[in-house]
Amino acid sequence: MRVAPSIITLPFYGMGFGIFGYRTMWDFSERIYKLSNPTEVHIFDDLRKMQKYMSTKSSEAIKKSKAYRIHPLFAGMSLITTALLAFSQNLSNSDLLRALNIGICIVSAMFARPLMNTMVGNANTKKWIRIQGDLTIVTAILTLLPGSIGRFMVHQNWAAIFSGGALERIYILSILPQLPGVDKKVTFYNMYSPVVKVATLFGIPLGIFTRILFG
Repeated sequence: MRVAPSIITLPFYGMGFGIFGYRTMWDFSERIYKLSNPTEVHIFDDLRKMQKYMSTKSSEAIKKSKAYRIHPLFAGMSLITTALLAFSQNLSNSDLLRALNIGICIVSAMFARPLMNTMVGNANTKKWIRIQGDLTIVTAILTLLPGSIGRFMVHQNWAAIFSGGALERIYILSILPQLPGVDKKVTFYNMYSPVVKVATLFGIPLGIFTRILFG
């Protein structure tokens, strides 16, 4: 039941950053996080520091502020377009939607890069986040290949975004805070990198499974 709020709000979460701004969405995220574990909100200490940095209005801060709006917005849009391509029989062969999805995935990944050095996690975490972004671009472009290979890449594109972004976010917001540990903050940071890696790699068998199941 504690996971339910994150699942319900998932389709709107990323796009909310572009519509309402990152400050509003970070406040919203903290409220959702508190539903999972009201006593564990240390992750938002970093976001509050980031808000103070953004308020400096330096050229770098302005660049990151723009990226914090555009990346999640296009990440949310990429999840929608890839799902339509993978699971909608009416739209699965739409060349226009595939071209649109490629553009969305590229924008999402490119605007994630300015945020790398401020994302939570160590160097290994950021390496796998970069791999996630590159994988979404590559698989999106390869959806243009003809026949069964293109269809397979459609499902790999969807799975890379869903597993590497959506499932990872649900796990971080709703499951990881509930794991036993003496120091929850240490547990969180120690496990975040493996979570990102597993989520990225899990997208491969997930895409194979959905391709077999839905064609």
